[in-house]
Amino acid sequence: MVPLYDLRLGCLVTMESDAIWNRAAMRAGGSDARAGDQALAALLRFHNRAMSGGVLDALTELDPVELDDAIEGYRYLDLVQVADVVEPLRQECDRRTDDEFEVEADARYAALVPDDAMLVEAFERRLRERPGDFAPAG
Repeated sequence: MVPLYDLRLGCLVTMESDAIWNRAAMRAGGSDARAGDQALAALLRFHNRAMSGGVLDALTELDPVELDDAIEGYRYLDLVQVADVVEPLRQECDRRTDDEFEVEADARYAALVPDDAMLVEAFERRLRERPGDFAPAG
C-alpha cells in the first residue's frame, strides 16, 4: 500500500490502515473483529470521549469493562505510559470529581496524547508488526 499524508491527522496513513481505523472508530471493529480491531476500538472509545467531553467524562461514562478494555488497548498498541496514567486516574475518579481533578486529568492525558497522530502512528506500527491481528480492510 502506498502511504498518503492525512492532513486531518498530520501523519502518513495507508488506505488499508485508514479503513481499519474507521471501522474501529465507527463500528467497534466490525462484525469479524480480531484482537487488534478490538483493542483499537476500545481505546478509541475512551479517547474520543476524552477529546469531546474530557477525561473525567470518559472515566465516568464508560462502564468498568469498557475502561478495562481501553486500558488494555493502550497497552496492546505499546502505549504503556498512557495506560499507566489512565489506570490511576480511574481509581482517583472514585474519590474526586471536582473541577481541579478534571483539569488535572485532562492535562495528564494530553501530555501523553497531544493529538490523534500519536495514536495513528502507534496503530500503524502495530499493524505492520502484526497484520493478522486485524481483519482485512475489504
